[in-house]
Amino acid sequence: MKKYFCSVLLILSGCVMNHNPVPEGYTGKLAIISDSYSHLEKSSAHFFIVKKVNGLTIAESGTTTRIRNRGRGFDLNPVLEFRKFPIQKTKLHIAGYIHYATDGQALFKDDLNIEAIFEFLPEANFYYEVKGVLSEDGSELWIEDQDFNRVNGEMTYLK
Repeated sequence: MKKYFCSVLLILSGCVMNHNPVPEGYTGKLAIISDSYSHLEKSSAHFFIVKKVNGLTIAESGTTTRIRNRGRGFDLNPVLEFRKFPIQKTKLHIAGYIHYATDGQALFKDDLNIEAIFEFLPEANFYYEVKGVLSEDGSELWIEDQDFNRVNGEMTYLK
């Protein structure tokens, strides 16, 4: 029974594995992309995150914040993730949503979830950040560069 249980745990742990967006052995130039948040209140904030880089699931701020804030009740202290990625045509799966301090809040409130795929060619040594607006009247996502300019690329919103 123990062997069966351990096997199931190993299989399930592989399902949530985060990847490094920089391929092993890559020696080229890099850029950095960061998640962001806005509208911080005591127990919620609007999060704008990268979920995947070129199809690979990566560490993201919503999960990191949830883990680091466990046991704090309604006090939310956002923890942002940033990651390096190679200079090549890049496909980012980005999202925006309201992050709540507790699961109970999330059950009874609207998270205004929005997701998109954004493709672009990053510049070497540039810093990028996921940005957005969440509103019942309409939500939007975009990527900003280190000079606070919106980055040109192809955005495809997901339903």
